Amino acid sequence: MALPIYKLFLERELDDCLRLVRLNAMGQLSCAHHFGRAMVARGRGGVMIVGAMSAYAGAPTHSTYGGCKSFALTLAEGLWWEFKTHGVDVVYVSAGATSTPAMDRMGLNKDPDRYQLADDLAKGALENIANGPLYVPDRKSTRLNSSHITISYAVFCLK
Repeated sequence: MALPIYKLFLERELDDCLRLVRLNAMGQLSCAHHFGRAMVARGRGGVMIVGAMSAYAGAPTHSTYGGCKSFALTLAEGLWWEFKTHGVDVVYVSAGATSTPAMDRMGLNKDPDRYQLADDLAKGALENIANGPLYVPDRKSTRLNSSHITISYAVFCLK
């Protein structure tokens, strides 16, 4: 869910923050519970929780969004442990800056080398769903890998 970027926490309306929590935390929890129950009963399946680098470090203007993504990361890690003995894969997809319609609406897709394509992210995540609980795409634009993702994200936020 795209809310106006570059607004500090107290500059946002509470209803906007709560809408973000309903979608990005409660929505993923609800879907994981509903579909996870059927997958565990069936003994196979995969849950993909799409997150963001915002999960790893707090940053100005991303307080609520980052909190939701941190919740999703912890949820995915816990579900990975709970579901794996039942044949169900769980992965948190640590999406970096991705070219999406929401990014277009915010005017942020101007530099194609800076953003990964959504199709590439989805393909990589599906190829790595059995390697959970965490999938971090390796993108040339931010040189992301699991050892310095927080530093890369903090630098991105400060620019």
